[in-house]
Amino acid sequence: MRHLTQLQTVIQFLFHIIDWRIPFFALHAIFKIDGRKSQHFIAKYWRPRWKWLSRRLFAVRPCSRQLKYIGPADSFFVKNHLYRSINFTGATYAFENYLDEKGELKRIGRDYFTVINE
Repeated sequence: MRHLTQLQTVIQFLFHIIDWRIPFFALHAIFKIDGRKSQHFIAKYWRPRWKWLSRRLFAVRPCSRQLKYIGPADSFFVKNHLYRSINFTGATYAFENYLDEKGELKRIGRDYFTVINE
């Protein structure tokens, strides 16, 4: 689980760069727009479109694949056993009966699996 936390931190950092830093730099360096006007433009025009795109990009989609677990031993998963996913976000899978403490579907990264059958 520590690996996923570090991965989430890196993803949040990348989103911050794409969300604020690159547009701010482009507006300031290329178009010579000062900082306050750049921030206003980013907040009004760029961020709403980017948030819509990121929500669509990582939306939960139904996905029934047969997957082979190649990660370390877990309380639910056994190495080299086959499992069938029920949905996919582009980065994580969910499995039937793989639940968290609240009884909600728990997600696991796709790096722990290889696709056997789509």
